[in-house]
Amino acid sequence: MPGVNTQEYMGKEYEVEYEGHKYKLKPLKVWVLQPRGRKGIVIGLFQLPNGKKIRKAIGKIE
Repeated sequence: MPGVNTQEYMGKEYEVEYEGHKYKLKPLKVWVLQPRGRKGIVIGLFQLPNGKKIRKAIGKIE
């Protein structure tokens, strides 16, 4: 996606909430989700301490 640097999202920690618990985690993988004709969002893949992996929106594309 032109103009979007996903590497800047990789280095940051984000607060992820899962089943009532909050975690400060860095994403394993980051990608852009942009349906045709709409603004996009940045999605991060996080691994919880129990080994489960979840996805969360971590940014918006203007």
